[in-house]
Amino acid sequence: MAHETTFREAFEDFIEDKLYQGARPATIHFYRSNVDHFLRDTGITSLGDLTLQAIRRWLLEHKDLAPNTLATYDRCLRVVCNWLERRGYVPESPMRQLPKRHPKRTAIETFSREDLHAILDRCRNSRYPRRDTALITLLLDTGLRIGEAIGMRLDDIGWTAGTLQVDGKTGPRVVPFGRKSKAALKAYIDRERRSALPTTREVFLTRTGDPMTTRMATHHVIHLVRQAGVDVKKAGPHTLRHTFALEFIRAGGDAFSLQKLLGHSTLDMTRRYVHLADTDLRAAHRRFAPADSWLA
Repeated sequence: MAHETTFREAFEDFIEDKLYQGARPATIHFYRSNVDHFLRDTGITSLGDLTLQAIRRWLLEHKDLAPNTLATYDRCLRVVCNWLERRGYVPESPMRQLPKRHPKRTAIETFSREDLHAILDRCRNSRYPRRDTALITLLLDTGLRIGEAIGMRLDDIGWTAGTLQVDGKTGPRVVPFGRKSKAALKAYIDRERRSALPTTREVFLTRTGDPMTTRMATHHVIHLVRQAGVDVKKAGPHTLRHTFALEFIRAGGDAFSLQKLLGHSTLDMTRRYVHLADTDLRAAHRRFAPADSWLA
């Protein structure tokens, strides 16, 4: 009797294909963790049991979760099922008949100029003032994701050109940085950065001279913001990314350039910054329009 491919075997083929395409470890973890959760809950082993009803029932069982979490489950299963269809493992993706779940749009929060001055003041009084100042300044100046900044190596800095080689979620890209970032990075690297090993090339290091992790750096930025007394709901490094993006649009930057700088695969998120900047302009016009305020 011919061997029948199990769902797990087909999924491992999917993972191997993703690895061949150059998927990052975080992407592989995303698919594995979500599919493992799905299989544990449903007990599905056979591809024949992968039906619309089974998937819909599983999503309904999790209906009390946050909308963004449900949208993540939906997106993961949709990608896997569509791949199974293309490769001939199933005649049709069971997700075809299921409407897409879209993540809930949350308000974009940014830092004010006063917030940034308070945060940088706190950096200058921290245990590692040059490192913290360089990290905050770089995030604000470039809009890098925290993982991209922490993954940066000394050889990625183009001092003369004023550019960074960034290995991002959507692939490598070149990001410019300004004189403030250059000065902060140079001060940190020349006067404070001490690596545990001469082979360590990562820019941002811990007190023991080891490379910082993304998780560690995220918590550290939150800690700096809170210690600075800045009152925002989302105090993490992504708020610096939002601040960079919004200020770029306010200063006259275009959406396509911003998309390239941020490493977005689509214009969807970039359009939100444009919309927010347009809203700011309309609000400012309502407050200061001279024709309305001066003329009777």
